[in-house]
Amino acid sequence: NELYITGEHPVLSARRKWKSIEDIIKSKEQILYNIDFPIYNNHDFIDTDQYKIGYMIACWLGDGTIAKHNYIKKYMHKYTKEKVEYTCKQYNARFVVKDDNIMSYFKKCLDYFEYDYGEYPFKISTKYNIIQNAVSCRKEITYDKIIDLIESNLNINTDENYYRGFLAGIYDCEGCFSDYTIKIYNSNDEIIEQIETALKYFNLEYI
Repeated sequence: NELYITGEHPVLSARRKWKSIEDIIKSKEQILYNIDFPIYNNHDFIDTDQYKIGYMIACWLGDGTIAKHNYIKKYMHKYTKEKVEYTCKQYNARFVVKDDNIMSYFKKCLDYFEYDYGEYPFKISTKYNIIQNAVSCRKEITYDKIIDLIESNLNINTDENYYRGFLAGIYDCEGCFSDYTIKIYNSNDEIIEQIETALKYFNLEYI
């Protein structure tokens, strides 16, 4: 059997330390085989409404764009030939990340709660020419539904599975793993407060 992984991927060495596979190869250290890891079979919470709600909110806030714009539309009256101006409202809620699994589960959540959305190609990276299908909601009723979802749950909902979903979603969008530490970067105080509340609920230590 052959395993294809990136060089920085942590692997358990024979000395029972997690090291990058590159370091293990360089030091010619053995990899530890046949370890009895605990098996977690109960992932039923992923299919609950509360988990999906938490995940969606984290995605919208983490890597989403939710905006409402007013713009002036001008046209020439057909009969009077007068110039007419009126104010239009434009709604735009968009979510896109390069990871197919994240996009797939996010759309599964939208479909489950019957959100009206479309998709269009979006260039995530010009440098690497990465294109992903973005989720786009442009109707006022859908925009209001998203805003209501966030406002009625963020730092209000205390359901355990909501916390699970939020932590999973915010890590997928804003998280990284380096130096054997899980890190999440965000400047929004409300998001940080929600992360802290969820971590405390599960007694997970953090700084």
